[in-house]
Amino acid sequence: MTRRKDRTTVVVDAYTRFCLTAIAVLLTVLIIALWATGPAEQGAQTAWGQTKTMGKGVLPNAGDQRKAILEAIEGTHDRLDRILGFLKSGHLQVTMAQPVPAKAKPDVQKPNTK
Repeated sequence: MTRRKDRTTVVVDAYTRFCLTAIAVLLTVLIIALWATGPAEQGAQTAWGQTKTMGKGVLPNAGDQRKAILEAIEGTHDRLDRILGFLKSGHLQVTMAQPVPAKAKPDVQKPNTK
């Protein structure tokens, strides 16, 4: 038994070598630029459209979110209190109409078209 030593040879032309080198250089520049700038400080927008600048990173401030939610709930309670006051004052009456039987004709007056 004889062992054959097969060698695989990969030939890369100059254009492919140039493209791979350019990609490696651009990736290196990108990595260095990202490393040099550090973590980005971005402003985050809350659900109510207010932009708040956060500290390092983009973690939301849970305390401010809860305060905003409580303020919205209190505003809703105030509106409901005004609606209930309006209903209790008697300025608004709710009446129920009697249902019309299915076979009866509705009482509709047709305008004269002469």
